[in-house]
Amino acid sequence: MARIHTIGAGVVGAPTDKGFLQHGYDVRFFDADPDRVQGLAAQGLSVDLPHQIALSDAEAVFMSVTALTSASGIDRSHVHVASDAIVARDAVSWDVPEVATHRDWARRDVPQWGGRGVRNA
Repeated sequence: MARIHTIGAGVVGAPTDKGFLQHGYDVRFFDADPDRVQGLAAQGLSVDLPHQIALSDAEAVFMSVTALTSASGIDRSHVHVASDAIVARDAVSWDVPEVATHRDWARRDVPQWGGRGVRNA
């Protein structure tokens, strides 16, 4: 089965990856919260901090990071930082489908992203 790396193992990433595991996929979690990393490791899951990401053996990457909504709009800075770090660290080019849980966010972001893990200038 495919090896999946998930960036962000919070309320969306962790249950999604546990579902992948139940279906036989090889999953590795990455999260910036040391307590979350420790908790997932205690459950016997393959998990590391973001600086340990190496995507060369991943066949798919699932990014599930915070995008906070406020009166001024949606703060996508966590998404940008995570994707830029992945590209900078591994110098990879991935086909990235545009997926969001917020309809307006997806509509606004699709033209702004190059679809290969790098934002358009």
